[in-house]
Amino acid sequence: MNLFEHIFERLPDAVIVVGGDGRISAVNLRITPLFGYAPAELIGQAVERLVPATVADAHASHRARFMSDPHTRRMGASQMQLRARRKDGSEFPVEISL
Repeated sequence: MNLFEHIFERLPDAVIVVGGDGRISAVNLRITPLFGYAPAELIGQAVERLVPATVADAHASHRARFMSDPHTRRMGASQMQLRARRKDGSEFPVEISL
């Protein structure tokens, strides 16, 4: 394991790396207790798998717009509370940074 992998796996927060196509290319081990997925179950999947079904289409649209002009920002800073979806379908509030 190289230094980057060592640090990535030991970060205190769940980290999801998403490519320009919206597919998950990497996750760290913190993903499992939070979402209920083993890392291998998410690699190659659309990131919308982790958002509530009711907002998946809107999320895909927002993601595509972000990819056309990527920049670092905190999401959910407005009045809207962001939610994610676990493997069992339950939802929970999240803070997301890009």
